[in-house]
Amino acid sequence: MTDAPLLDRAASCYLRVGQVAEAARCYREAGYFARSADLFARIGRYRDAATDYAAAGLIHIAAWVLVHNLNEPTAARASLAPDPGDPADLVDPGGQIDPADLAGLADPVESAVGSMFDALERRLVSARCDVADRLPYRRILPVLADVQAMLAEASAAGRSAAEPAWPVNAASRRIEEWAVALAEAAHRYDQVALVFAAAVRGARPGAEQRWAEWSARVLHTELTLPSAARQTPAATSAEPATSPSVR
Repeated sequence: MTDAPLLDRAASCYLRVGQVAEAARCYREAGYFARSADLFARIGRYRDAATDYAAAGLIHIAAWVLVHNLNEPTAARASLAPDPGDPADLVDPGGQIDPADLAGLADPVESAVGSMFDALERRLVSARCDVADRLPYRRILPVLADVQAMLAEASAAGRSAAEPAWPVNAASRRIEEWAVALAEAAHRYDQVALVFAAAVRGARPGAEQRWAEWSARVLHTELTLPSAARQTPAATSAEPATSPSVR
């Protein structure tokens, strides 16, 4: 019988001395698949990461790794579970939850928010598969528009005390990262700017810094945001003039 606590302690020891692969192995043997997957992804062992994300039930993350890191869109599409009635039905195209659809749910806020993020994650994976399959890039625009609406709106209106803050923040950050990666893979740097601008308007922690770091890394330009950029998308809707590869 596997001694999970002992393996957990061993993994911590390995991490302290920089043995990430051994730590991941210990977490995997202990059944802590989400932890092992994160570590495998950190060291570039994406096949192992996808396997362990799937074992942890994180199907969308596993599918994202398959298509984005391993360039296997067919496997990524196949790994997605059949869509049970499309959880996006709880959310209108502007990212708003329809209160009329929440009746009967055990935890209406958490269930609806989770459904919205699940739907966006699934659509982002599918869109990334489209890019990998070299389908027309315009196919990614609807999901990017919905991501932008979600990032800008959820924080701008203020969250109720009952809304689960940590899962919402973690999921919205992952969706922001995937949307940026999707737009970048499609060479749509204008869409990257719109995603970051929405995150800034939505007061997402660290959004300005992430935008500035992306601009320096990809466009080799220093980003300076006017105060108006935190309130309106007008200043960021144009395609960057410095990037000849924008379509």
